Amino acid sequence: MNVNDNLQSALSKEKFNLLLGNLLRNIRNELGLSQVEFASKAGLGRTHYGSIERGEKAISTYKLFLLLTTNNISISEFFEKI
Repeated sequence: MNVNDNLQSALSKEKFNLLLGNLLRNIRNELGLSQVEFASKAGLGRTHYGSIERGEKAISTYKLFLLLTTNNISISEFFEKI
Protein backbone atom coordinates (compact mmCIF):
# COMPACT_ATOMS: atom_id res chain seq x y z
CA MET A 1 0.00 0.00 0.00
CA ASN A 2 1.48 3.35 -0.97
CA VAL A 3 0.92 6.81 0.52
CA ASN A 4 -1.86 7.66 -1.97
CA ASP A 5 -3.77 4.50 -1.06
CA ASN A 6 -3.54 5.44 2.62
CA LEU A 7 -4.68 8.99 1.87
CA GLN A 8 -7.66 7.79 -0.16
CA SER A 9 -8.66 5.40 2.61
CA ALA A 10 -8.44 8.20 5.17
CA LEU A 11 -10.51 10.56 3.04
CA SER A 12 -13.07 7.87 2.37
CA LYS A 13 -13.39 7.12 6.07
CA GLU A 14 -13.62 10.85 6.86
CA LYS A 15 -16.37 11.35 4.30
CA PHE A 16 -18.27 8.36 5.65
CA ASN A 17 -18.04 9.71 9.22
CA LEU A 18 -19.39 13.07 8.00
CA LEU A 19 -22.22 11.37 6.12
CA LEU A 20 -23.15 9.26 9.11
CA GLY A 21 -22.97 12.24 11.47
CA ASN A 22 -25.16 14.38 9.22
CA LEU A 23 -27.70 11.58 8.93
CA LEU A 24 -27.83 11.16 12.71
CA ARG A 25 -28.22 14.93 13.15
CA ASN A 26 -31.07 15.06 10.63
CA ILE A 27 -32.89 12.18 12.33
CA ARG A 28 -32.37 13.71 15.77
CA ASN A 29 -33.74 17.04 14.54
CA GLU A 30 -36.73 15.31 12.92
CA LEU A 31 -37.46 13.72 16.30
CA GLY A 32 -37.17 17.14 17.96
CA LEU A 33 -34.54 15.93 20.42
CA SER A 34 -31.49 17.69 21.79
CA GLN A 35 -28.10 16.01 21.54
CA VAL A 36 -28.32 15.21 25.25
CA GLU A 37 -31.75 13.59 24.93
CA PHE A 38 -30.83 11.59 21.84
CA ALA A 39 -27.43 10.41 23.06
CA SER A 40 -28.25 9.73 26.70
CA LYS A 41 -30.83 7.08 25.78
CA ALA A 42 -27.93 5.04 24.41
CA GLY A 43 -25.59 5.90 27.28
CA LEU A 44 -23.48 8.37 25.27
CA GLY A 45 -22.39 11.76 26.54
CA ARG A 46 -23.28 14.95 24.66
CA THR A 47 -19.66 15.86 23.97
CA HIS A 48 -18.82 12.46 22.52
CA TYR A 49 -22.06 12.35 20.54
CA GLY A 50 -21.48 15.90 19.22
CA SER A 51 -18.10 14.84 17.85
CA ILE A 52 -19.82 11.94 16.06
CA GLU A 53 -22.38 14.30 14.51
CA ARG A 54 -19.57 16.55 13.29
CA GLY A 55 -17.75 13.57 11.78
CA GLU A 56 -14.76 14.05 14.07
CA LYS A 57 -15.08 10.60 15.61
CA ALA A 58 -16.28 7.28 14.26
CA ILE A 59 -19.04 5.42 16.05
CA SER A 60 -18.83 1.74 16.84
CA THR A 61 -21.39 -0.60 15.37
CA TYR A 62 -22.69 -1.38 18.84
CA LYS A 63 -23.12 2.27 19.83
CA LEU A 64 -24.86 2.99 16.53
CA PHE A 65 -27.16 0.03 17.21
CA LEU A 66 -27.94 1.44 20.68
CA LEU A 67 -28.58 4.95 19.34
CA LEU A 68 -30.98 3.67 16.71
CA THR A 69 -32.87 1.12 18.79
CA THR A 70 -33.24 3.26 21.93
CA ASN A 71 -34.68 6.04 19.76
CA ASN A 72 -37.03 3.65 17.91
CA ILE A 73 -35.28 4.06 14.57
CA SER A 74 -35.35 1.17 12.13
CA ILE A 75 -31.83 -0.03 11.43
CA SER A 76 -32.69 -1.05 7.87
CA GLU A 77 -34.35 2.31 7.12
CA PHE A 78 -31.32 4.11 8.56
CA PHE A 79 -28.92 2.29 6.24
CA GLU A 80 -31.20 2.80 3.24
CA LYS A 81 -30.62 6.55 3.69
CA ILE A 82 -26.85 6.14 3.28
